[in-house]
Amino acid sequence: MSKITHHVIRGDAGHWVIKKEGATRATRTFSTQADAISYARSLSKSQHSELVIHSSDGRISRTANYSADVEIKKGK
Repeated sequence: MSKITHHVIRGDAGHWVIKKEGATRATRTFSTQADAISYARSLSKSQHSELVIHSSDGRISRTANYSADVEIKKGK
């Protein structure tokens, strides 16, 4: 299984964007970070992927891993 990572980052126009790692285009754009995080969290859960949330200065502020492997380990 390939590892998928989604990033929530501040875009050039001041909007918040979700980008799949390695992609050149944004998956989706939002006016607030909270809306972007909410959508990215559900996207990451449905795709069993990792989520990386960046602050407005570009630094990583939080991460979450929703991979199937992690969910199985949590159940033990």
